[in-house]
Amino acid sequence: MEFSNVSKVGREPHFLNGATRICAIVGDPIEQVGSPERFNQQYQKKGDNAVLIPLHVTPEDLAAVVKSLRAVRNFQGLVITVPHKQQALRLLDHCTPRAKRIGAVNAIRFTLGGLYGDNFDGEGFARGLAASGGRVRGKRVMIIGAGGAGHAIADAMAEHGAESIGVHDLDRHRADHLVANLRSGWPGFDAESVDNDPAGFDIIINASPAGGNVDQALPTDPARIDAGAHVADILLKPRITAFLKACEARGLGVMPGYLMLDNQIEAIAEFFDASSAEAAERYPHGKTY
Repeated sequence: MEFSNVSKVGREPHFLNGATRICAIVGDPIEQVGSPERFNQQYQKKGDNAVLIPLHVTPEDLAAVVKSLRAVRNFQGLVITVPHKQQALRLLDHCTPRAKRIGAVNAIRFTLGGLYGDNFDGEGFARGLAASGGRVRGKRVMIIGAGGAGHAIADAMAEHGAESIGVHDLDRHRADHLVANLRSGWPGFDAESVDNDPAGFDIIINASPAGGNVDQALPTDPARIDAGAHVADILLKPRITAFLKACEARGLGVMPGYLMLDNQIEAIAEFFDASSAEAAERYPHGKTY
């Protein structure tokens, strides 16, 4: 088996070899994930001698798999996808404050100091929003969808300086739960459950499955969105959703979901490496094996 990559020294092509660092993504099921291809493209682009592979792991086997991987000295990191993000948090030795606030992790770095976890769903979104021209600081944000992605994105918006956050979900109890978590994690922050009306918000984020199929209703009414607002959708398919197309037609700035994924992959790859002085300061719990 060959893995086309580029070495850091001289940036010459090389084969998968004994110095290659191994990473993996775990989920149940796993066939649907597109991350391995994107991660490996990122490693090739940066010249990192690393590879990421998919592992199909059921919830009852997750703890055993993670424990076994601790013994693999060239194993660098684990990407966590559904349904393991909450369970994985309980397997860690250390985690970042944001992972603790969100109550879930989607990346674990294997270090000499133990397992160190973080959650990059929100950070990947924030980077993608910035790349699309969206600015968070001082803005009024509306989030549609109070699931796991909504929690991570809401935390990131608070961390990046949003003025306030309104949360809408078809299940009002879920919206109220997200708001309570935000207020607990960010004391004094202005957060509330809201009706499905985007008027008055500067940034509107669809963190729900709504609009994923052409016959589905849009997550909210584009005609009600204020001129000058920025609109984001975390759905990956279609690449530009009907919701974003309708917003673009009104001259609004938009962020497609692939920007969240691409920027999240970049952030996780940095987290797994953590060799720079900046990364070592941000993630202090030991060097990788």
